[in-house]
Amino acid sequence: MSLNFFSFRLSETTYFCDAYASWQKGGIENANGRIRRWLPRGIDLDDISDEDIQEIAMTINTTPRKKDG
Repeated sequence: MSLNFFSFRLSETTYFCDAYASWQKGGIENANGRIRRWLPRGIDLDDISDEDIQEIAMTINTTPRKKDG
């Protein structure tokens, strides 16, 4: 199915970020930064236990965040 199909069926306008434009993807760039606090670039994820991954995910997901407004 094409993306136009979903836009038509949902009656919604669809926007896409440019791959090179991090300023267009604020939410995901923020999440990547939070993840990189525990998992720096170049780390071998095979060396990290599933329990450690779950603990990192729980920490990130339960950290209070500033709300819009």
